Amino acid sequence: MPNLLLMVPCEVVVIAENGLPTLVNILSEFTMGGLPEIVPQQAAIPYRWFIFSEWQLAPEDLHNNWEQRLRLTNVAGVNTGLDHIAEMIPDPNKPLHRMIATLNFFPILPQGNYALEISIRRSGQPNWEVRQLYPLSVKR
Repeated sequence: MPNLLLMVPCEVVVIAENGLPTLVNILSEFTMGGLPEIVPQQAAIPYRWFIFSEWQLAPEDLHNNWEQRLRLTNVAGVNTGLDHIAEMIPDPNKPLHRMIATLNFFPILPQGNYALEISIRRSGQPNWEVRQLYPLSVKR
């Protein structure tokens, strides 16, 4: 199974001509000001941000397709409504596989601590394997 090397939420990802990534404004906190106290469930604000991940693939991983899932969960592990799944198709000539999720919203959440969760599974399999929890806080 691929090994997660890095998962980082940020405001900008730039890929240079030589293929190396630059991550700009790494995120650890979202501040939501000017919102009413009561908001509808599943409400979100427009906000463009990215989640960069890099996986190391062993030779046996190159012959399978994989799926990566990104979720934002509360402290109880319940999904907040942000759920992003993307297919990972390995390139046999590259032992590192990079993925960039582009998100155009952020859910309106109560102030508190949350976790960005990244999971992986072989395509077509039912169970996800959580690989990392990245702490994010929301301030209002």
